[in-house]
Amino acid sequence: MKLEKILSIIEHDFAVPEDEDYHSIASDLEKSLGSLNLDIRDNSFMILYKWCRKGIFADAELLELGNRMIKNSSNGLGEIKSNNVFLRSFSALVLCGVLEADELFYKGKIENRKSFLTSEILNGWLNQTIESFLGERDLRGYIEVKSWAHSIAHFADLFIQYAFSPHIQKDGHLKILNTIAKKLLQPASLVFNAYEDGRLSRIITVILLRNLISLEDFRNWLAQFESYFIKSMGFDIKNNTSNCNVRLNARTNIRLFLNKLYFMILFGDKELVKSKEYSRSILKLEKDSLSKMVLHTIKKIDTEGFYYQDDIDK
Repeated sequence: MKLEKILSIIEHDFAVPEDEDYHSIASDLEKSLGSLNLDIRDNSFMILYKWCRKGIFADAELLELGNRMIKNSSNGLGEIKSNNVFLRSFSALVLCGVLEADELFYKGKIENRKSFLTSEILNGWLNQTIESFLGERDLRGYIEVKSWAHSIAHFADLFIQYAFSPHIQKDGHLKILNTIAKKLLQPASLVFNAYEDGRLSRIITVILLRNLISLEDFRNWLAQFESYFIKSMGFDIKNNTSNCNVRLNARTNIRLFLNKLYFMILFGDKELVKSKEYSRSILKLEKDSLSKMVLHTIKKIDTEGFYYQDDIDK
């Protein structure tokens, strides 16, 4: 689809052009999600996302759209520095729109629409998203000329929507938490430098605010990072140079993530602190206990000895 037509739809408040079939337009927009032109790619996603939230698609169409986006999320999976990353990444954002539509319908925000997702469908999508996320090897954020790929950040946005959904309960939250840990523990080709740490941390704050997991669950989850650093603290750089950088990158990504999570719990998540609901929820969550747990982990993984350690267990 030509950029001029895409921009025209946006300029007219995302209305479907008169005398045109939105199915045909949506099909063209889906094909544009993998475009190498940022303006076409980003705005195509935005129209599909807005049309989901505005209730333009019927329930069956939303389900079909979700299934196609899930399929896209594995297109070229495992490749590094290929253009398929754009389709995977921006399809994740469109799926966010499908999940948000269900939430809006559930809350009665769109007249004459009701929730169309079931726990079975959503958990099936979650499992496939986890598989794609763990298999994603293209960690590039911003790419010269082609602009944002940002697959890790966009998958994180999708996990946030799963975490918000009432169809996802404690088991799903634990599954998401462990997926984030597994991803961060993977050898990494790049250090996250495009705000991925914040997007990943926001998943955790949403899970904590839904208050389905216990403090013990949270402590056990954090222990995975401590265990990783303790086991790998003496890895032999001199005799094992082949994978040194990817392991160092992973360690850096974990530190970035935990630092961001600590301050997000301490200060509050800017996207969530918009109502009294946050203040009520955070009291239930024992904010001090949560922040101390993360701080304890940050100090425990200080294998290079930068922090004073004597009071670490107090």
